Amino acid sequence: MIGIGCTTEAESQPRSKWWPLHTVRLPARLNQEEVAVLTGIQKHDVPKLVKNGLLKPLGGGPRNSVKYFATVEVLKKCQDIQWLERATRVITRRSSESATNTNVDRSREKL
Repeated sequence: MIGIGCTTEAESQPRSKWWPLHTVRLPARLNQEEVAVLTGIQKHDVPKLVKNGLLKPLGGGPRNSVKYFATVEVLKKCQDIQWLERATRVITRRSSESATNTNVDRSREKL
């Protein structure tokens, strides 16, 4: 058994992005990539959910700082079907708007 603060050889190696799915106990806070893995979304979609009020980072801080999220809140949201539907709508709406804007910009370049 390994005590708190001790590491094994495996723990000293770089973590894969999937490590949250293979751990017995998650940390109290998660970064953007870890939230994406647990919720099944892309890393670049996390700021969209924050902007639309579906995820709330801990502590505030400057806009360009690393954001952390409470693990207990993220796990609750993953079990809420209505939240998942809203998050999916925000992500797909933003993705389709971006694709439309890109297509419009490209068509203007051809003129």
